[in-house]
Amino acid sequence: MGKVTVVCIAPGSYEDMTIRADTALRACGPLFGYPVYVVLVRDRYPGKELHSPPLTRSSERCQLALS
Repeated sequence: MGKVTVVCIAPGSYEDMTIRADTALRACGPLFGYPVYVVLVRDRYPGKELHSPPLTRSSERCQLALS
């Protein structure tokens, strides 16, 4: 069984993320998140598969992460 890690990158810039958040994002597989936040960090994690369904589709985003 896989593992899902929830990481908060708020308030929304790479410089404000914790070291623990950055470490988790580097170690994980695909990234799932709100489009605005995925855009803010995508250049920091090249080669990562990114998924960012629209804001109103949170359940779809969760289903993608679990599949």
